[in-house]
Amino acid sequence: GTEGSVDLFLPSGVRAVYRGSISAVHHGTTSLATVNTLPMESYLRSVVPSEMPSSFHPEALKAQAVAARTYAARGSNGTAYYDACDTTSCQVYRGQGMRNADGSVTSYERTSTDTAVAATAGQVLTYVFSDGVSRLATTMYSSSNGGYEAPGSAGHGYRAPHADPYDGVSGNSRHLWSATLPVAALEARYGIARVERVQITGRDGYGLWGGRVISALVE
Repeated sequence: GTEGSVDLFLPSGVRAVYRGSISAVHHGTTSLATVNTLPMESYLRSVVPSEMPSSFHPEALKAQAVAARTYAARGSNGTAYYDACDTTSCQVYRGQGMRNADGSVTSYERTSTDTAVAATAGQVLTYVFSDGVSRLATTMYSSSNGGYEAPGSAGHGYRAPHADPYDGVSGNSRHLWSATLPVAALEARYGIARVERVQITGRDGYGLWGGRVISALVE
């Protein structure tokens, strides 16, 4: 793009470089938020390589670009003073790069993802809803779904549940995992003197073992 760039000194001491402009925005009586304003396509040049490895297949990168563009255009999780946050609560955005001590910039942008963004410029995903109106679809995504895509909530019927055989590829550490929940943690969380057992009372029916747990009883 033709927009300029600005350096932002972060609390960690890192000197981040952002395309566009930076504003300090009041929200509330004393709080300030740092907001970066820039063109959508320039924004995506940072988002796509932050959310998907730049070594992925070009078609995967293009799909990611369309999903990220649509998500940002919807303003999901946005506020009155910004459209999208820069963390995994929305989608990861790190800016253009990091300023080094010698003045050079270590770029977060990559040629492969820049190409994907340019190849899909302006493209978003839409859906014709029950009222016959075409609107932006909800295109949230995740690094793993455990092998089965969950159904969409009310109004998102186009997000149909389905098996995802690609989730179990070698190297996906999030496909299978285990965790330990100490009895003492449950007792403290719920104010229970002695936990005897945890009984699963409901699952969503999609995937292994009857799907994701939706209700449980702590006895």
